Amino acid sequence: MNTKEIRSDKCTDKVINMDISIDESMLATCHNKDVRVWSAQTGKVISDLKGIHTDLVTCAKFASSGGSTDSIMVTTGRDNSVKIWDVRTWKQVGTTFTHSRY
Repeated sequence: MNTKEIRSDKCTDKVINMDISIDESMLATCHNKDVRVWSAQTGKVISDLKGIHTDLVTCAKFASSGGSTDSIMVTTGRDNSVKIWDVRTWKQVGTTFTHSRY
Protein backbone atom coordinates (compact mmCIF):
# COMPACT_ATOMS: atom_id res chain seq x y z
CA MET A 1 0.00 0.00 0.00
CA ASN A 2 1.24 3.46 -0.83
CA THR A 3 0.62 5.68 2.15
CA LYS A 4 -0.16 9.36 2.05
CA GLU A 5 0.31 11.55 5.07
CA ILE A 6 -2.82 13.09 6.51
CA ARG A 7 -1.40 16.37 7.66
CA SER A 8 -2.19 17.69 11.11
CA ASP A 9 -3.49 20.97 9.64
CA LYS A 10 -6.28 18.95 8.02
CA CYS A 11 -7.01 17.03 11.21
CA THR A 12 -6.66 19.21 14.31
CA ASP A 13 -8.86 17.14 16.66
CA LYS A 14 -7.44 14.39 18.85
CA VAL A 15 -7.87 11.00 17.15
CA ILE A 16 -9.53 8.51 19.51
CA ASN A 17 -9.48 5.50 17.18
CA MET A 18 -9.03 4.70 13.50
CA ASP A 19 -9.54 1.94 10.93
CA ILE A 20 -8.55 1.36 7.32
CA SER A 21 -10.93 -0.22 4.82
CA ILE A 22 -10.37 -3.76 3.54
CA ASP A 23 -9.34 -2.50 0.10
CA GLU A 24 -7.13 0.16 1.75
CA SER A 25 -8.90 3.00 -0.08
CA MET A 26 -10.39 4.72 3.00
CA LEU A 27 -9.32 5.61 6.52
CA ALA A 28 -11.85 6.41 9.27
CA THR A 29 -10.81 8.52 12.27
CA CYS A 30 -12.87 9.08 15.43
CA HIS A 31 -12.94 12.55 17.01
CA ASN A 32 -15.19 13.57 19.88
CA LYS A 33 -18.75 12.87 18.59
CA ASP A 34 -17.64 12.75 14.94
CA VAL A 35 -16.09 10.38 12.40
CA ARG A 36 -14.09 11.57 9.39
CA VAL A 37 -13.52 9.30 6.44
CA TRP A 38 -10.44 10.06 4.35
CA SER A 39 -9.27 8.94 0.93
CA ALA A 40 -6.10 6.92 1.43
CA GLN A 41 -5.00 7.93 -2.08
CA THR A 42 -5.49 11.71 -1.86
CA GLY A 43 -5.59 12.41 1.88
CA LYS A 44 -8.81 14.39 1.39
CA VAL A 45 -11.97 14.03 3.46
CA ILE A 46 -14.57 11.83 1.73
CA SER A 47 -17.23 12.20 4.42
CA ASP A 48 -17.41 14.21 7.64
CA LEU A 49 -20.01 12.56 9.88
CA LYS A 50 -20.56 15.24 12.54
CA GLY A 51 -22.46 14.65 15.77
CA ILE A 52 -23.29 11.05 14.90
CA HIS A 53 -23.18 10.02 18.58
CA THR A 54 -24.36 11.98 21.63
CA ASP A 55 -21.13 11.19 23.49
CA LEU A 56 -17.54 10.32 22.54
CA VAL A 57 -17.16 8.04 19.49
CA THR A 58 -14.95 5.18 20.65
CA CYS A 59 -14.59 3.08 17.49
CA ALA A 60 -15.22 3.01 13.74
CA LYS A 61 -14.77 -0.26 11.87
CA PHE A 62 -15.19 -1.06 8.18
CA ALA A 63 -16.86 -4.36 7.32
CA SER A 64 -17.84 -6.40 4.30
CA SER A 65 -20.99 -8.25 3.39
CA GLY A 66 -18.95 -11.24 2.29
CA GLY A 67 -17.01 -9.63 -0.55
CA SER A 68 -13.56 -8.14 -0.80
CA THR A 69 -14.78 -4.54 -0.58
CA ASP A 70 -16.36 -2.69 2.29
CA SER A 71 -20.09 -2.17 2.26
CA ILE A 72 -20.66 -0.86 5.78
CA MET A 73 -18.93 0.97 8.57
CA VAL A 74 -19.93 0.42 12.19
CA THR A 75 -19.41 3.08 14.87
CA THR A 76 -19.71 2.81 18.64
CA GLY A 77 -19.82 5.48 21.28
CA ARG A 78 -20.00 6.16 24.98
CA ASP A 79 -23.69 6.88 24.40
CA ASN A 80 -24.07 3.07 24.40
CA SER A 81 -25.14 2.97 20.75
CA VAL A 82 -23.85 1.04 17.77
CA LYS A 83 -24.61 2.64 14.40
CA ILE A 84 -24.31 1.09 10.96
CA TRP A 85 -23.45 3.21 7.90
CA ASP A 86 -23.68 2.44 4.18
CA VAL A 87 -20.25 3.41 2.78
CA ARG A 88 -21.66 4.15 -0.68
CA THR A 89 -24.08 6.84 0.56
CA TRP A 90 -22.81 7.56 4.12
CA LYS A 91 -26.40 7.22 5.32
CA GLN A 92 -27.15 5.51 8.62
CA VAL A 93 -28.87 2.17 7.96
CA GLY A 94 -29.15 0.80 11.49
CA THR A 95 -28.82 1.50 15.20
CA THR A 96 -28.78 -0.64 18.29
CA PHE A 97 -28.25 0.19 21.92
CA THR A 98 -26.14 -1.71 24.43
CA HIS A 99 -26.61 -1.92 28.17
CA SER A 100 -25.15 0.85 30.28
CA ARG A 101 -22.76 -1.43 32.18
CA TYR A 102 -19.57 -2.71 30.56
